[in-house]
Amino acid sequence: RMSREEKERNYAFWCEPCDKGFKTQARLDAHLEEHINCEYPGCNFTCSKPERLEKHTEMLHIRFAGVNLIDPVKYVSDRKAKFPTEAVVARKLHDLAI
Repeated sequence: RMSREEKERNYAFWCEPCDKGFKTQARLDAHLEEHINCEYPGCNFTCSKPERLEKHTEMLHIRFAGVNLIDPVKYVSDRKAKFPTEAVVARKLHDLAI
């Protein structure tokens, strides 16, 4: 199997999302025409295989429904706010007791 450096030496044109090289711009353009874009708002994911798009959708958009993985700063902030510290647990127990 060729290393990334060997691939880059052998192929002048590169598809980053697929990590695949092409010898001509025309072949890269033809490959890019096969790409499918994720339709979720704010998501820039693209690939050339429907099954890969399905896996992406399942892993990032369905499994984590309601979780904003597009904005990592907000995601981390939300996670920290919900981290089960003593104060958070006490507040939750109080809320459940009412």
